[in-house]
Amino acid sequence: MEMVPKILIRVCYRCKQPKDVSLFSKKRRSADGINQYCKPCMYEMSRAWNLRKQFNMTLEQYDKLLQSQEGRCAICRRLPAKNNLSVDHDHDTGAVRGLLCPPCNRSVEWMIYNGDIAKEYLDGSKLQSKSADL
Repeated sequence: MEMVPKILIRVCYRCKQPKDVSLFSKKRRSADGINQYCKPCMYEMSRAWNLRKQFNMTLEQYDKLLQSQEGRCAICRRLPAKNNLSVDHDHDTGAVRGLLCPPCNRSVEWMIYNGDIAKEYLDGSKLQSKSADL
């Protein structure tokens, strides 16, 4: 029985760089069971596809917006911990407003759906604090 040598290096179909096979995902349908794209290229392609599909935005447009915000959240101005800023957009029109850190993105979403309740609460607490002063 002849031993088939294991492939240790593979050239990525996208970046054309020879890389260790550990940097490629498994793919059952391919002849050798290894994906033709390395994991970093797969991530970039997936990211590009998601931006295009969800926000009609290219990676270049995202990067330009990120640069215009100096890599910071558009609301709190903090640098993101993992370099992941969410695309904030109007759910009715699809218009992109900016890039937000996860806490600010959740806060904006919450305020959109619960803003009236929060405003009533804050207005009511002001009234209560004024009446308590009397």
